[in-house]
Amino acid sequence: MNAVLSINQNLDKINNKLNVMNEILLDIHSATGIQDNLNELNNFEYQVYSQNGEDGLLNEILNRLNIKTGFFIEIGVQDGLETNTTYLLMKGWKGLWIEADKNYTLDITNTFREEINSKALILKNEFVTTENIEQILINANVPSTIDVLSIDIDSNDYWIWEKIKTQSPRVVIIEYNAFIPYDVEWIMNYQKNKIWDYSTAFNSSLKSLEKLGKIKGYKLVACCKNGVNAFFVRKDLITGQFPALDIHDIYMPIRYYLKRNYNVVKGFHRHPND
Repeated sequence: MNAVLSINQNLDKINNKLNVMNEILLDIHSATGIQDNLNELNNFEYQVYSQNGEDGLLNEILNRLNIKTGFFIEIGVQDGLETNTTYLLMKGWKGLWIEADKNYTLDITNTFREEINSKALILKNEFVTTENIEQILINANVPSTIDVLSIDIDSNDYWIWEKIKTQSPRVVIIEYNAFIPYDVEWIMNYQKNKIWDYSTAFNSSLKSLEKLGKIKGYKLVACCKNGVNAFFVRKDLITGQFPALDIHDIYMPIRYYLKRNYNVVKGFHRHPND
């Protein structure tokens, strides 16, 4: 019985690898007309702490805006070891992390105790809603100028960004639903206590986020190659540093097979006595 179970487990692993290879081949030979190479910003993608290539993309965007240091806000960070702003924190930035899961905030408290004790990092254990986001920011006493806002809560991301009105961050990173084509508007209905249910009906399409961004004074400049996060820059800061592309050229489809190999130890580790 154990031998049969072992064989079945190995077959499952092989099938998973074959499925990944099939996705890659389909993507290579795709006839969708998506021109991945048109946005040269994607050439700068790399991972340090981000799940995908967001660290490199964000670094290049900040370089083009001549932003060397500043303050960030990230909503939805889990244990803090795979976020869009941990790299900024390690480079001397200051910021606010908001995480709903109490166990994750305990992990963060242990791992990032030095940054928390030095006041470089503010940590809030809060379930973010449209009803409380503005008050959370007020209670955290964040500065009037925010350089980077990242939202990744797998559900009401669109509605949270729409609700933030007292802050106009220079750069916004927000998850989009890449299962939805680039030319389709779609937004999930707001549900105060909604969490991701592992379905593909989450958040909103890139087109809807682009439309919201225009209303709030932002321009869509990039999406990571994996088809997970979109990058917006405040329009008043753009003076020709970014390629003049439309959403068709910027949109990236789902490519979850490009994600980091989770067998690799993530993040950084201090000595227990440090």
